[in-house]
Amino acid sequence: MSVRQSGEPVSAAVPVPARGPSSQRPLPVLLGQVTWLSLAVVTLAVAVYLAVPTLRGGHDLPELAVLALLFGTPHGTVDHLLPQSGEGPLHGRALVRTVGLHLAGVAVITAATLVMPVIGLGLVIAVSAVHFGSSDAALARERRGLPPRWGTVAVLAYGGPLAFVSFARWPEHVRRLFEVISPGLARELRGPILVAAAATLVAVCLFVVGAVRRRQWLDAVEVSALLALVLVLPPLAAFGVYFAAWHSLRQYVRLYADARGTPSPFTAADLVRTMAVATAATVVLGAVAVVLLRAKSEALLHFGPGDWLIVLLAAVIVPHTIAVLRYDRWKAAHTSDI
Repeated sequence: MSVRQSGEPVSAAVPVPARGPSSQRPLPVLLGQVTWLSLAVVTLAVAVYLAVPTLRGGHDLPELAVLALLFGTPHGTVDHLLPQSGEGPLHGRALVRTVGLHLAGVAVITAATLVMPVIGLGLVIAVSAVHFGSSDAALARERRGLPPRWGTVAVLAYGGPLAFVSFARWPEHVRRLFEVISPGLARELRGPILVAAAATLVAVCLFVVGAVRRRQWLDAVEVSALLALVLVLPPLAAFGVYFAAWHSLRQYVRLYADARGTPSPFTAADLVRTMAVATAATVVLGAVAVVLLRAKSEALLHFGPGDWLIVLLAAVIVPHTIAVLRYDRWKAAHTSDI
């Protein structure tokens, strides 16, 4: 299995980092280890919620979601260390093209929010589902030493539980959460979310049956664990556990390993510095969100506080999603199956 950049063969698609004893493990081994770690955390969270009476009634933990954002959001900084679409470090036209693509994605959601906030938020949720699902589906294949390709069923089975089933399972929690953004928003989104949740459950069933038939037991266990997480834990608590101990952790390992295999490898210290800056930026963005929600003025540049919060979410999620999808698409196109 080989990957080609600029017509020249390079090392296997499983990059071997430059230094450190633990970093010499092949990517499939690292991904297998992080998979079991995230599964253990999710299983523990579900067990605790089922065992503790005060939590079993659907008690949400917003503090957990805040901590997850602080520790999890910096995983997006790894995107900037990847050879995006095989171009290496971005500069010149490549930089303009990439930034323009990111801004276009944010502009679409901003325009949708201007027309109708429910469409803007719906797009943010849909983009999140695609990102969560495609990332996990890509990881599952790379865990077996295969290129990061995926299908619609796999993306929905992995990404739909957090984005759709959780909201359908806990309508009152979602109502309180969405009402902060805009009154009536939860009611307007209820129908589309129920449809998406139903489609997700069908996708989960198809995916699990297919995985069992192929004897891909870990894939079946993963999707089942995600479904159990959102059925037992309320949205904010489930998101906190998932974002910090599942999605972010896996993306760190998957993309960091690839970035270490580029012609210009970087050290763990480089990653820590990048993450520190991103964490600080997360705190600033969080403060901006709080200010917007507490704004006394009814609108700012014709946008209410809730509208600006949707745009803020889009500005954080869309570029990261585009970057990872582009990289995975390029990597899959330049990698041969075993």
